Amino acid sequence: MTVFINQTRRLTGAATWLLAPVCLALCIAFVLLAGPALAQAAATARPPPMVDKRIILLIDSSRSMTDEHYSWQLNGFADAFLSDESIEAIAEGKNSSIAMALVQFSSRVSVSLDWTIVDPSNIEAFAAKLRTIPRFRPDSTSIGLGLSKAGQMIEKTKIQAVQTIIIVSGDGPNNVGFPPYPISEEISSWLKTTIVGIALESAEEYELETYYRKFVARGPGNFVVWARSEEDLKNALVRVLTLNSN
Repeated sequence: MTVFINQTRRLTGAATWLLAPVCLALCIAFVLLAGPALAQAAATARPPPMVDKRIILLIDSSRSMTDEHYSWQLNGFADAFLSDESIEAIAEGKNSSIAMALVQFSSRVSVSLDWTIVDPSNIEAFAAKLRTIPRFRPDSTSIGLGLSKAGQMIEKTKIQAVQTIIIVSGDGPNNVGFPPYPISEEISSWLKTTIVGIALESAEEYELETYYRKFVARGPGNFVVWARSEEDLKNALVRVLTLNSN
């Protein structure tokens, strides 16, 4: 009996050593196959990013916009991010960050810069990137189409924010496609968004300030300003960045 037991133990031990590589291979295969799925599940479980403000710069690139005024928009907005007021406002926010996007509009739209989270650590790099955005194909002016695209971006993003703002910068009224109203009203009401208007100096003949007030600007804290220089565009964005989100 003792001999039989010892023999059985030897056979069992041998089988264990033979099966060990097989078990190891199966474990490795499981990790390789299940790893991506587990990682994806973990990523899905993460809460969406939270920022203090989501801001879309909706800028005019239609044929009436001169290259100089197009550059005003980019440089003015870039300068705003480098101002002490803006950096301080972002740093002192509850989340110390904002989400930015830039959309150009003419008779079509182009998302030139998709949602980007900006905080004091990358604000200079973001400002530099703004200055280099190439101009979209110039054509007619469809503010309504631009607002519609901005609304879609706000609705689809997973980034959460205390406050959402669209800045419409341009030199003329809508002259193609659907008008900015009632889209502006719907975006403001349904998406809890403030819409601000910046009328460039070449738009004085269109009474664009009045047009923006009537059909574009909406929501809490909205305003419309004239921009006769890069400095005016800078000041308008600084005003937005320092808007009270309460």
